[in-house]
Formats: sequence, C-alpha cells, structure tokens
Amino acid sequence: MTTDGDVRTPQEVARRAEVASQLSGRVVMMTGASEGTGEYVAAEIPGIEVIAGMRFVKDRKTGVIDPGKTTAKFEKVANQIGVERTLPFIADITNDEEVGVAYSKLKEQGKYPTDVILSAAGGLEGALIVKMISVLRGLQRGKRNAEQGITETISGTPATTYTGEQVDEKLAQFEIEISEEIEAQMPAAEAINVTANINLLEKIKESKQKGEITGDMRVIFYSSTPSTFFGEDLDEDGNDRTPFFYTGVAQTKNKFEKWMEEHWQEYAEVGIYFGILSMHLILGTRVHEFFEQQLKPFVSEETWKAVEPGFIDQSLAYEATEQMLVEDISKWKNGVRRLYAVGDKILEEMTVGDENYATIDMPFEKFAQAA
Repeated sequence: MTTDGDVRTPQEVARRAEVASQLSGRVVMMTGASEGTGEYVAAEIPGIEVIAGMRFVKDRKTGVIDPGKTTAKFEKVANQIGVERTLPFIADITNDEEVGVAYSKLKEQGKYPTDVILSAAGGLEGALIVKMISVLRGLQRGKRNAEQGITETISGTPATTYTGEQVDEKLAQFEIEISEEIEAQMPAAEAINVTANINLLEKIKESKQKGEITGDMRVIFYSSTPSTFFGEDLDEDGNDRTPFFYTGVAQTKNKFEKWMEEHWQEYAEVGIYFGILSMHLILGTRVHEFFEQQLKPFVSEETWKAVEPGFIDQSLAYEATEQMLVEDISKWKNGVRRLYAVGDKILEEMTVGDENYATIDMPFEKFAQAA
C-alpha cells in the first residue's frame, strides 16, 4: 500500500515481483483485517489471496446485524486490499457459532487458508484511559486551585480544592478502582486474545487432518513486546513495567504465546507451524494516536524519550511479516518461530535489558506523579 504521491522505485517493484512469485497460490487468512496493521499488511502482501476477517456491523442498542453496513464495511476493506483477491470471513471471533458459519462458507467455495495471521486483539479499553485522564486532570486542577487560593470558578460556583494529602488519598482510592476495572475486563480480553484464536486453529487443524488443506502452514501471531515479556520486565521494586491500562492485553497475549509453545509439537505433526511477531508500539495506529494525544502529557519527558525510539512504522510490521512468510520453512520446524520488530530493526532474538530492548514503562505510579 503506497500513500498518495508515493511511487515505488524500480528496485522495489522488482523485489515485490519476486515476493509475489514466491507467494503465488497462497491464501492468507488475516483476522482483524478491517483496520490498523491487519488491514495495512493484508493490502501490502503481493501475490496472495486474502481471507479478510472482520466483525459484522451490529446495531449498538439491539445487537441486530446490519447487512447493508456490513457489506459496505467489507467492500471498503476489499477495495483497500484488492477486490479480486479478497474473500470475506465475517464473524465475531469470540462467537464460535459465527466463526463456524463463516468457515463453512469458505469450505463451500473450496477455499481454505494456506497460512494464518492472527492480528485481531482486544483488552485495551479506551474508556478506562479516558476516565484515568479525567480524574488526573481534576486532581491537578483542585491542587492548583488550593495552591493559588482560588475558591470560585469563572461562573461563580465553588472551586474544587485539594491539599497534597487529599490528592494522595484520592489517588490511592482510584488505584484500587482502576485495578478492579482492569480485572473485570480480563475475561473479554482472554476471549479475544486466547480462546478465539485456539478455537479457530482447532477448526483449521481439523481441515488439515482431513486433507482439505495440504502443504506446510504458517500461523503468525501478532504480539507486542510488553506482552511477550509480561512478568519478566520488572522495576527496582519488583513491579511489572507494563502500562497499567495495557495489562489485559499483555497478560492474555502472553498466555496465548505460552499456549503456542505448549501445543507447537501437536500442530507441527499435521504440518501447522507457529510463529510469533512481537512488535513495539506501531505508528499511525489508533493506539499510537491515543498515546501521543492523551497519554504523553501525563508522563515525564525522560519516560517518553525512553519509550519513543522503539516505536515502529507499519511498513516494518509488513517487512517482518513478509520475511516470515517467504523464509525457508525449516526455520519453523524446531519450535515456535520468533521475530521482534523494534525501532527500525527486525531481530531474531531479544531479552529484557539488552541493547535493543524497548518497553513502555508506564505503571500507574508514573501517571499518579503527574497529579
């Protein structure tokens, strides 16, 4: 996918033609293909057909499917990827019945994935972050009013004032509330990031066992560095450095990574091989925009400078995906294949604390300090 005005160099055109030749005949199922990195990568991979996974558009109040809006959503994605090479896989991946119907429709057309990219993700609740920012701004305002002796607002109503001690008390209480809300979100995050992926792979494994799918299959799971290293990246006090609002995503993606490690051999026996692409925060996505616009003002300049160099462009996510699709399958036959995308690098190995390691060090305490 080139942006308006971008022109591929002759060398890039030739390279992509070679990749297209290598991938000719492949049918890649991409979950989460309707937006963000999933849509970008699906549109970029040359030479393949794409089974584009996306949800039905449903009425927010009734939950009833809107056929017209759903069709329009698919057509938008198909136009982005290429109408002639895009197949629909429309289902809420957490709804096993919908997934079963969508998979059956593919089978009726004689279409099966040769490879799978698991891009759909859940667990990052924007409402939680908005609430957090609202509370912090309120505390900042109340503290500033107290320090400046402001007792009335412009409209003449009493101004909220907080002493430093009151701010600390309210932050302690709010941290408890936030922790409870994060815990309440965990089942939904696990349903998307763990259970749905397992259920889909079980259906695909069954097709492989029946001989409906032939050849070696690669399954690429899009993870993140905070997810991969969840529970390993600790601060000096032993606290996980994962951003508090990302805990649901990180913990459940980490759980699915562990499932892939545990079940790798079982799937490899039928020719399905697992890979994990662990990426830092991706520029241009909704998550990145939220970081930049909403969170940046609440972290120190030092923290932001430590985080920002690891951000990656969507094109690097594509390059790493392309590498995993075209490389010799022998690299996948000794265990779960792993690549890491951080900054401008694609790496074979990474550990907490090495020179290329980058994290998003934003625990609750760092936001609290802003108040």
